[in-house]
Amino acid sequence: MVNTLTPILKETLIKEGDEIDKLLPGIVSKYGVRQEILDVYNTRKGLPLESVETLAQPKAEGIYREMFYTEPGYDKLSPAIARQVFNFGVQSGPPKSTMVLQSIVGAKPDGRLGPKTMKAVEVYVEKNGEDKLAQEIINTRRKYIEYLIKKNPKKYGEIQKGLRNRVNSMEKE
Repeated sequence: MVNTLTPILKETLIKEGDEIDKLLPGIVSKYGVRQEILDVYNTRKGLPLESVETLAQPKAEGIYREMFYTEPGYDKLSPAIARQVFNFGVQSGPPKSTMVLQSIVGAKPDGRLGPKTMKAVEVYVEKNGEDKLAQEIINTRRKYIEYLIKKNPKKYGEIQKGLRNRVNSMEKE
């Protein structure tokens, strides 16, 4: 599959920005990378732990490339579908994003993008088209966000507009 990450990553970094984000209590991020994700990445690489506030863009790109694109297997998907599941995975985690994809295409929702899921994606796209699959991912993501806001308005109420705008932007572009 062609490297689809470059435009997806550029889009994500623009949306996430390089400012320190402290919107949710106890959760700090930069370039959309939370402290806990940075800690996992640094530990895996044998690097010293550091504050997410000092995170440099090249390292953020490496984190996205490894943990949010290659490891979940999104590099095996078409650009349109990879874009949707990657962006969803940045906000909700790759396992959740992958399970949504699996549910839509009729694969077992286990959060892993294996051969059975890839075959189910292929069959779904042949039958319904790639645009329909991309739109279904957006629709399901939108429902998930509404569920989160309703379930925990104290946590998500202040950022609900941003969450909705993010999903809406995936539809418009």
